[in-house]
Amino acid sequence: MGFLELSGADRLVVTATRTGAILLDTRDENKVSAAVAFAQRHHDGWREFWPGPLAPEIVLDFYKDKHGVGTFGAAETYLTLSGWSRPTDAREIEALLKVLDVPW
Repeated sequence: MGFLELSGADRLVVTATRTGAILLDTRDENKVSAAVAFAQRHHDGWREFWPGPLAPEIVLDFYKDKHGVGTFGAAETYLTLSGWSRPTDAREIEALLKVLDVPW
C-alpha cells in the first residue's frame, strides 16, 4: 500500500469484519486526517505471517472523490494489509478508534 496515496483521502469507511456492519462512514476532515496520519506512522515493519494472513476485526477504507485509494485492517494488537501484518501497540489502535468514535 502506498501510504502516501492516502494523503488526498476525503472519506473514511470503517467496517466490522465479522458482521459487515458499517461502524463509520465520514467525510469529517479531522477523522480522515487522523486515520491517514495513523497509517503513515505505521508505514514500515510489515511482514508476511508464515502460517497465513491474520484476520482484522475492522477494515478502514479510504476514498478520494468516490475512488478507493487504500485499505488496511486492525485487530487488538496488529494491523493487516492483504497478506501482510504488522504488530502494533493496542493502546495506539484504541487511541485511533477513540478519535474516530468507533466502538471497539
